[in-house]
Amino acid sequence: MPFSLPGRGLVGATLPYKYLCVTLSLLACSPSVGGEDDQAGGGTASTGGHDSSAGGGESSGSAAALSGGADSSGTGGRDDSAGGGSAAGPSEGHRMTFQIYGLRGEREYVRLSVHDTTPTGASSCESREVGGCTLSICPTPSEASSPVEPWYTGEETVTATVTKETSEGTSVSTASLVLEASEELLIQTLEPAVAFGGEERVQVSLAGGALPPFELDTTMPLFLITTTQASEASNLDEHFIAMKRSEGLTLNWERGVEGVGYYVLGSEEKDNWQYSLSCNFDSTLGEGHIDASLLTELPAGLGLKTLTVRREEHQVEGGSYLFLIFDNTINPTKTQAVSILLAE
Repeated sequence: MPFSLPGRGLVGATLPYKYLCVTLSLLACSPSVGGEDDQAGGGTASTGGHDSSAGGGESSGSAAALSGGADSSGTGGRDDSAGGGSAAGPSEGHRMTFQIYGLRGEREYVRLSVHDTTPTGASSCESREVGGCTLSICPTPSEASSPVEPWYTGEETVTATVTKETSEGTSVSTASLVLEASEELLIQTLEPAVAFGGEERVQVSLAGGALPPFELDTTMPLFLITTTQASEASNLDEHFIAMKRSEGLTLNWERGVEGVGYYVLGSEEKDNWQYSLSCNFDSTLGEGHIDASLLTELPAGLGLKTLTVRREEHQVEGGSYLFLIFDNTINPTKTQAVSILLAE
């Protein structure tokens, strides 16, 4: 349940999915696997796992800034091996983004989404970067440049499988999507319903049509634990960190591992412009700073999500495939997701 500031309505609520798809690929993060954790918990429909992590946020909101769009240039975790596909296939520079995510909240079950995030050429966004954070101000979709023709033909099938080990045994959940050239974004919940707890096996396969076939076999990392003190505004679902835009904020966390990123994302539309902040910190550092010069451009009351993200990008014939496996970061007691509130 989102927290409500007096006179400001919902805070930390849904971020536009389209915004999220454009933002996260700007942030580089290599693949890796976390260590063991004996904590139990993890889900509603599918209990157990290696980590307890309830709380906050709606999945359709914070899911999408992880992939790339018009001005994307993210790297990290690249694989130079060529994929399949026909010799007369799509032009170079295309990119497909595959996301497997399970954000806490009313839609906490793991979902698969697929999106053609091919760069569209010159960006109409204004961007400024300080440290590991980028502030972007972009025209809303009605004013943005037209997207390129879809890379896929509508005959491709994407299948995602999450295998979860618990004290009660092994559960396997799947979702399959047939790509449709008329649809910009496709989303499906895995069945039977499952919630990430950390260290689940995640497999994604692509077959059919014009896209090069591909298979990914990786792991959902353990949730990063945010240790920065929360404000009194925290509720049962979300652990809030209140910050003044004029002062900036230093975030601290535990359980960082190589190849996993600590991400901070937030966005709000105002006067036909989309104001967004995206940060990617190397989780092994255990600390990241958001500079006040970026925050002062954002509206007071904006909610920022913090995420545990594994990101892998692989080169194939005609372009690349970006895979993003993510969920929230959690508080030290492993009972709530962690969000940030921008104060006056």
